[in-house]
Amino acid sequence: GENLKKCKGINITNGESYSRKRILDILKKEFQLEKKFFLEMKGNNFKIKEVYSFLRNINKD
Repeated sequence: GENLKKCKGINITNGESYSRKRILDILKKEFQLEKKFFLEMKGNNFKIKEVYSFLRNINKD
């Protein structure tokens, strides 16, 4: 609808194409950032499963 025409993020012609390598590099950096964050939270005795109860049902493999 009208909102799609106004949203620049949805207009693919204004977007940027990324190579497979670039996407993997971005994902690797994001993963490292999240890992660092959760390790920091764990170090501060953050009990993630108490905050996000749905995680209690996830098995460790």
